[in-house]
Amino acid sequence: MTMTITRLHPLFAAELEGANLSTPPDRELVELVEDAMAGSPCW
Repeated sequence: MTMTITRLHPLFAAELEGANLSTPPDRELVELVEDAMAGSPCW
């Protein structure tokens, strides 16, 4: 699964594309979101 995070604001907003939200999130998605929220340079 290819996901893209686009920063919308330097402090608090981002857009995540490519996540399948029709099923419960897998560990990869959870880790990606947690890393993005922690300010990781993954985006």
